[in-house]
Amino acid sequence: MIERIPIETLRAFCSSREIDLTLVSPPQGYVVAFHGEYDGYGDFFTIAMRGVEYLDVAGGITIGDLVLASQVREVGELALKWRGLGRRYSGSALAMRSAEADAWGTASQDGMYLVVASEIVIMPGEDWK
Repeated sequence: MIERIPIETLRAFCSSREIDLTLVSPPQGYVVAFHGEYDGYGDFFTIAMRGVEYLDVAGGITIGDLVLASQVREVGELALKWRGLGRRYSGSALAMRSAEADAWGTASQDGMYLVVASEIVIMPGEDWK
């Protein structure tokens, strides 16, 4: 059984320190993964996905906030560019906002990222907590 981190716990963790997300090779059985670290150091967590339907992500960002929704239509209010995606995709959605903005409402469209996948798992790394 894979140990999982609840999204609320991860949001609190990321809001209390600077965390960079970088694309990494995914664990076996997954197709896309992000690694949570600071300035190239640390193994805080991995977000792994399989059954990816939609991917709009920069290669590396400093996280301001994350939202995990069971359906992509639930994140349509966060960014104009995501409003119609609920008609085309049905998976879970992980929305990410760059730390360059203080809130979703003030973030530029270029500073918001989204992954839609059938499975999104947040796993602790060696340096978690």
